[in-house]
Amino acid sequence: GGEHLEVARTYCNMAIVFRKQGQYEKALEYYQKDLDITIKVVGHGHPDVATTNMNMGIVHEKLGNFEEALFHHGKAEVVFIAVYGRQHRDVADTKYNIAGLHEGQGNLEAARELFLESAEIYAAVLGPEHEETLDARRRAETVGEEEEEEEEEWEEEEGEDRGDEDEEEDSEDHGEGQ
Repeated sequence: GGEHLEVARTYCNMAIVFRKQGQYEKALEYYQKDLDITIKVVGHGHPDVATTNMNMGIVHEKLGNFEEALFHHGKAEVVFIAVYGRQHRDVADTKYNIAGLHEGQGNLEAARELFLESAEIYAAVLGPEHEETLDARRRAETVGEEEEEEEEEWEEEEGEDRGDEDEEEDSEDHGEGQ
């Protein structure tokens, strides 16, 4: 039968490929298949379930489904804390991703607090000078600034057509994959 972790991992890998190709709906379909099998085999409280939820959250964010993204990242955070405790890289990654969601929605204080929490965990787990620690600290210090700069650029370039830009920003999401 198809209810083995190897099959779930294959679905996950397929989802990652679809996500990298920008085929987000297809990625969600395969992450869901991965999630369904993984839950049947190992239960809801397993790190693989949390990782798939985190990946689904990343895809929902790309699609602009911020409530769904928050839901999946929240589920991931609960499992990671239950399995590893609060001082673990996966917990920091999840807090970082949730902070980014809050920042994108204009919830700047919540974003700042979560970036700081993730920085504290990264410092404890990876060291105070690790790139993940420094990045989370920088994001906490500059919450909301990128959006303000983009708005200023938009105002300066009024009249220019900016709708044909196909460049996708490099993802700053933390902890993707299984």
